[in-house]
Amino acid sequence: MDIDKKKKINLALKHQIEQNRCDFYNYNMVRIREAIRYLSPDKLEIFIRIPVLLHINLPEYPGFIGPQTRSHGIWNFETSGFYAQALISDFFSRAGLAHHQVKDPAILGFYHIGSLGTLTQSDGSDFDYWVIIDKKQYSEHR
Repeated sequence: MDIDKKKKINLALKHQIEQNRCDFYNYNMVRIREAIRYLSPDKLEIFIRIPVLLHINLPEYPGFIGPQTRSHGIWNFETSGFYAQALISDFFSRAGLAHHQVKDPAILGFYHIGSLGTLTQSDGSDFDYWVIIDKKQYSEHR
């Protein structure tokens, strides 16, 4: 195969991957928007708090496991809408969150899966998550 043909194939693949990434992002944004629209106030509060509680490790919040174990933090979480909502929430201390930066996040990806934001979501639906970690980064203690 000549070089020009390989370049064209690689460019086409790169374009298709980027298109798939955009489609995936847009689909998930629609699902989250629908979930937020139809969740009860109590469930919406839980929906926002769970990722934040996995991101932080502060003694005044549920889930605190001590400073010696760095098994918290979601990669790039501070740029998310969940973090922005936590900053304006009455539940979380804005000052506490602002001073709590995660340098070595344990969670590489945190995704909502299941019925959330789909036609099958109902008042009785639970929250299902997919948590991605790199096991190579974990000692037995972590």
